[in-house]
Amino acid sequence: MAAAKKDTVVGDGTPHGLVMELLRPLSDALLPVGNRAYGALVYANIGNASVQQFGEIRPGDIITLRNAKLQGKHGPMHA
Repeated sequence: MAAAKKDTVVGDGTPHGLVMELLRPLSDALLPVGNRAYGALVYANIGNASVQQFGEIRPGDIITLRNAKLQGKHGPMHA
């Protein structure tokens, strides 16, 4: 469903607005708590010092990244 919304403004144009629009037709989905917590916590990595995994990340899950630094070993992410 998110692919159908590509290149359009959804809701109020914020990431939270997109999530709310995607959750609207799902009557049994857990609603967000505030505008950063969606459903149940599945995985947490705090500064690479503390990793907690409560389940598996699956297709369709919503992720939020806070204070994240993404880095790869090769290609454009190698910076």
